[in-house]
Amino acid sequence: LVLVTKGKGKRMVGDHIDRFEQNDLLLIGPYLPHVWQCDQEYLIHPDGFQGECIVYHFIHDFLGTQFFEIPENRNLDMMLSKSSRGIKFFGKDKEKIINLILNNYKKDGVDRLYSLFSIFHILSTTEDYSLLSSPGFMEPFHTEGNEPMQKALEYVVQNFHREVTIKDMLSVTNMRSE
Repeated sequence: LVLVTKGKGKRMVGDHIDRFEQNDLLLIGPYLPHVWQCDQEYLIHPDGFQGECIVYHFIHDFLGTQFFEIPENRNLDMMLSKSSRGIKFFGKDKEKIINLILNNYKKDGVDRLYSLFSIFHILSTTEDYSLLSSPGFMEPFHTEGNEPMQKALEYVVQNFHREVTIKDMLSVTNMRSE
């Protein structure tokens, strides 16, 4: 779960490229390639890099393997499954989650955990979101035995801020056009 607290620029999630700004809130699933590139004003600043974000990083079963077997957690499990495409939140639910995240720093111990459960509750009930990456983006992608695809993806991730040409891709993957 990523909240941009300071900055704006370009963002790539899977095969989706868009602009981001302060208060963007995204849920990024496991193994989904993603990168944020701040605009120059945040990169070249007399006081150093000026971008900031808060990230909640957790694994699916950190609450135990049976947590999602409880019927009340089915919607949260479905939302986490959808995060494999990247999810951008908007509207009132986004604002509620942002407030919980920002106020979580003032809490300690079990209160932080209960705040996280409040976030999970909103995630499990919200309809104020959009999926970012294409449905089949990660399905055909396997790194083992598919080195040209791996090289191409790495090149796109590293160069998404500029135009990537077919000629570039052919060169990176050691392929040629006929």
